Amino acid sequence: MPFTQIIVPAASLQPFENESTAFNVSAMLPNWGEMQRLELHEDSLCMPFEMAYARALGMPSDEGKMPWAAFETQALGAPCAWVHPCHLDVGMTDMVMQPVDRLRLTDAESRELHALIAPYFEQDGITLKYHSAARWLAIGSQFADFECASLSRVQGRSINDFLPDAGEFPQQLKISRLQAEMQMLLYTHPISEARQARGLPTVNSFWVDGAGVLEALPEQTSDVRLELRLQEAQHSESAYLSAWRSLTAEWAKIEQATTITLCGELAAITLEPQKPGFLQQFISKFSRLPARNLRGVL
Repeated sequence: MPFTQIIVPAASLQPFENESTAFNVSAMLPNWGEMQRLELHEDSLCMPFEMAYARALGMPSDEGKMPWAAFETQALGAPCAWVHPCHLDVGMTDMVMQPVDRLRLTDAESRELHALIAPYFEQDGITLKYHSAARWLAIGSQFADFECASLSRVQGRSINDFLPDAGEFPQQLKISRLQAEMQMLLYTHPISEARQARGLPTVNSFWVDGAGVLEALPEQTSDVRLELRLQEAQHSESAYLSAWRSLTAEWAKIEQATTITLCGELAAITLEPQKPGFLQQFISKFSRLPARNLRGVL
C-alpha cells in the first residue's frame, strides 16, 4: 500500500472568536493521534512547513540550506538560488519586507525588471534566468555554500536579523551591493512611477533564498503532498473556515497509510491514524485541543 505524507502550511491561523464558530479537529478526526512534533523559534531561517516538506521529500533540511531552487528546477549539479523581487520599507534602523503578494507584479513588469537587472548580476558572475513573475533563477558559484532565510520566514518582518553573516558567508557582500544598486536603479524608474500612480508598492530590492547544490534528485519513498488550501484562504475568515471543513471532511475518509503534518509559525505536529483499541486512554495532547487553540500549539 503506498504511503502518503500531507504537509499543511498555515494551520495555526485560526480566526475563530467564540465557541459557536470554533470546531474541533479531534472531533472530526477522532481516530487520529499525534505522532511527532517539530519545533522552531522566531529567529529560525525557515518555516516549519518548509522543514517538514524537505524532510518528507528526502531533501537536505538544515535551516537556511535547503536547495529549493535546484530541486524545483531540477538544475542538478549547478549552484543556484531563487531571487524574489520585493519591496522593503526602509526605516532609520531597519528594513521591513512587505508581504510579496501585495506586489501584484505582472508578467510584463517582471520581465522588464529582469531585463534591467540581469546584466548587473552577470557582472558578478551570476546568470539570472526568468522563471515567473514572482521569482527568477540565479545560477553562480556564490550559491554553492550560502546560508539564507526563506522568503516565507522573512516577509512581513525586519530583514536585519535574517541577513547572512558576511564574515561567514563573504558572498553576502556582493549580494548586499547588488541590492543597494537595485534600490538606486529602481527608485525613479518608469515602472516604479507607474506602480506608484496605481497605488501599488514599488519593487526596490530582491531577496535570495533556496540556495545550494543538488547533485541528484532525492529518491521518493512515499507520495508527498503540499496542501495549500489553508494558506491560500488565510486572508478571509469565511474562506479559511470553509477550507478547514473541506479538508477535515476529506481526511476523515482516508483509509490508506497516511500522515498529516499541521504547520504553524513556530511548530508542526504530525498526525497518524490510530489502530482500533490503541491508546484507549486517548488521545494525544493535540487531539484534546479545540481548533481555535492551534495558534498556541503551532
